[in-house]
Amino acid sequence: MKYHPIHSEVTDGIDYSHNRDFIGKHWNRKYIRAIQAILNSTKGKVGKGTSFFEEAFGKDLIEFKELLEMPETFILYRFFFKWLDSINSFGPEHWRSCWRKCMETLNDQTRQEVLDIIHSNNFEDERINQFDDPLIKELFGYYSSHRNDIVDPKSELYKLKQQYDAHPTIALKRKRK
Repeated sequence: MKYHPIHSEVTDGIDYSHNRDFIGKHWNRKYIRAIQAILNSTKGKVGKGTSFFEEAFGKDLIEFKELLEMPETFILYRFFFKWLDSINSFGPEHWRSCWRKCMETLNDQTRQEVLDIIHSNNFEDERINQFDDPLIKELFGYYSSHRNDIVDPKSELYKLKQQYDAHPTIALKRKRK
């Protein structure tokens, strides 16, 4: 549930009780969208059972925070992208490895610039092209919107998704009713 102040307190010249743009000091647009994606992929339900909860929200605070940072498409199509991890180098584990390497190796200023772009949830080319570091370029490559590719019959991702959906023995695939 997204929080909106109910009292008419003016903060930074804005009365957020009538403005749906309020974002708390520990949140950002990316985190809010990630929670929406998690709930969307679970159909708004948090099922019973530890394994279901940990898959949706992580096993600990570190995994939860990484899920908030994870590309939205990876959250929405998590089983498909997990499968992609096993057949090529494009999935949540590969993203996680790149993410951790960036967070550990970038200097404070560059790390903050990268996080600012991710947290704004705005991955326009001109913002991304300011970086020359191949590791940063790789990281931002995961954030490109792949939702259109998944439904475009001309794309490689579409073909892989069709292969994934047709494969009867994939253990990670959700059961269809």
